[in-house]
Amino acid sequence: WLADLLATIPAHFRQRPLWLGLSGGLDSTLLLHGLVALRQAGHLAELRVVHVHHGLHVDAEAWAEHAQQLAARLQVPIWVERVSINHKAGQGVEAAAREARYAAFAQVMAAGEVLLTAHHLDDQAETFMLQLMRGAGVRGLSAMPMLQALALTEGGAWHLRPLLTMPRRRLHALAMQMDLVWVDDPSNADTRYARNFVRHEVVPRLQQHWPQATQTLARCAERMASTEGLLLDLARLDLENLRGDEPHRLSVDGLRRLSVARMENALRAWLLELGLAAPPASRLPELQRVFDAREDAVPELAWPGVILRRWHGGLYAQSDVPEPALAWPGCAWSLHHPLEVPE
Repeated sequence: WLADLLATIPAHFRQRPLWLGLSGGLDSTLLLHGLVALRQAGHLAELRVVHVHHGLHVDAEAWAEHAQQLAARLQVPIWVERVSINHKAGQGVEAAAREARYAAFAQVMAAGEVLLTAHHLDDQAETFMLQLMRGAGVRGLSAMPMLQALALTEGGAWHLRPLLTMPRRRLHALAMQMDLVWVDDPSNADTRYARNFVRHEVVPRLQQHWPQATQTLARCAERMASTEGLLLDLARLDLENLRGDEPHRLSVDGLRRLSVARMENALRAWLLELGLAAPPASRLPELQRVFDAREDAVPELAWPGVILRRWHGGLYAQSDVPEPALAWPGCAWSLHHPLEVPE
């Protein structure tokens, strides 16, 4: 399996610092042992481990200690990052923990470095099912790419999932064969969480009728990723004709000439380039109202984090950053000296 693992790591990454996100569970423990073996064989230049301490479970401290002992035994440097979970409105514990985890990765990584995580084929199938139930489009149904840019660090980094084509049962068999020791998070069995419900209730029922259900779902995600690539290629062609010198402006007349589906595709790709969230599907029909407003109006369409405005024949996008709530008492200001103000 080491040859398969090495083949998933691009040659130009093998001389860069590789960071493994180590939870201490079966998957990341196995991946760590595989990477250490590749390093010892001279295939990898530098390997580091980062363990994120979420503080969500009474055993979180013990898991961090286990990760440190494992890394020490394998002679791999380890960073333990403690995070606080920010429970935002409408965001579940899983999403909040994931956001905190990747923010922690950004704290330790530098530009051009590579993060490895132990997502596998079953994770891919589960992600596809979750996105399907959320009514996601092609991009969401693409699930997890094996390699993607990670725009968390200044200058950018990379995220590689080298086990993504390997099923969980093969990883478990390898771990048992190698007599590995790992930790089990009991929350992974709690079917109140959506992913666990899909893992323990939905997929096993599908496999009773379709034994290859996991592979089929993962293959669907792969095909959606190919389709997403074609849609982005089409969008880039359209955007060349829709924008001029200003990256935040598109021609309204040009957008009108496209079919509705093609216009929405170009708009989504444009917002993605700008680092802005695409509009919810329910808001897209309102774009026509923005286009049809009288010439002297400045109509807008907003959703969380983004505002679109039409002005002088152009459609403009900007981040909708709320005004900071300042608790700042007034003070005397001498115009001869700079005044420091909050935020």
